[in-house]
Amino acid sequence: MSAEDNEIWQSYANDGAEALRDIEESLLVLEGDPKSSANINRLYRGLHTLKGNSGFMRLAQIERLAHVSEDLIGLVRDRGVALDDEIIETMLKVVDRLGEVVGAAGNEQRDAAPERVADLVAAVSAVTASRDPKRAPPAPAVAPRPATPPPPAPSPAPVMYFSEHPDSVGP
Repeated sequence: MSAEDNEIWQSYANDGAEALRDIEESLLVLEGDPKSSANINRLYRGLHTLKGNSGFMRLAQIERLAHVSEDLIGLVRDRGVALDDEIIETMLKVVDRLGEVVGAAGNEQRDAAPERVADLVAAVSAVTASRDPKRAPPAPAVAPRPATPPPPAPSPAPVMYFSEHPDSVGP
């Protein structure tokens, strides 16, 4: 890697650390004041910055975790979803993991392994889906009921021979 490449990676790590500080500080304030729009916006901006920088660096796994987290906070910011304890606890876990993978990416100059973020991507996505019906996973397909067989056809009328018919004229 060239000195310029090293500088770019270092800049990514520094910007990521700054965004993570903003995110964490916002969460700590929001624990006591979950309706603070200034801190909700600051939290959202930090996630948005981290997502964008990770995308620019082609760090798909880090970008993915930042993206689903940004989506969740977007529900709070834009749709009036209450910032409850479950969201805050989930986001604090996200901040810890993002701190680990962003720092490692800056040092190792590569993306996180998918398994480093998959559990939290799933957890954040589940919390998001539980708050936003549009993002809920599709309901399992219901097997169609078997068609009710048609009723049996009526039995044919008994066959009567001409000689047996009551109106017949006999020999």
